[in-house]
Amino acid sequence: LPWPQEEGLSGGVFRDVTLMPLPLIQASVGLPGNLEATGRFFTYPVGDAEPQGNLTLIGFGVKYGLLQNMMLPKVAIVAGYHYLTVPDEFDFGNISAFSGALVVSKGFPFIDLYGGIGIDYNKLEVELTLPGIGDVKKEYTKQNMRYNLGFKLKPIPLVFINADYNFGNVQGFNVGLGVSLR
Repeated sequence: LPWPQEEGLSGGVFRDVTLMPLPLIQASVGLPGNLEATGRFFTYPVGDAEPQGNLTLIGFGVKYGLLQNMMLPKVAIVAGYHYLTVPDEFDFGNISAFSGALVVSKGFPFIDLYGGIGIDYNKLEVELTLPGIGDVKKEYTKQNMRYNLGFKLKPIPLVFINADYNFGNVQGFNVGLGVSLR
């Protein structure tokens, strides 16, 4: 969520950051009935001179395959939830996000192509005391449509490289390296 501009605040420790790579660990497991469960995690040290704690994201999701025919593109629905925690020194409230998407993919021998459309629902609950302003207790919510296009390369058995571009109100680029036992 962009920081609410009407408060006239500086934006905090990431105010001057235009690009922030975040290494993320993600694990997925296939379940019976065309289901897949996913968990993800990252942590990032924050603080001016010396780290004063970690910004931590914990998320989980589920994917359900609606259409899984080998001859046709696969169609799946995906839902996820993420929660962000901050160190006590920076604690200002809670940040959470819920996402839902429809994803279409087509697999070929060494590459899979995919695209999707989704909606993100973000919530920022602020509860803090600021010098010169006083107590601030507000809730901000924002919904964003999100679209993505990407590919997954399979250069050798069990290993894949993926990249995708997300666009809409917020843009992002993801790159990953993984191992799959499918």
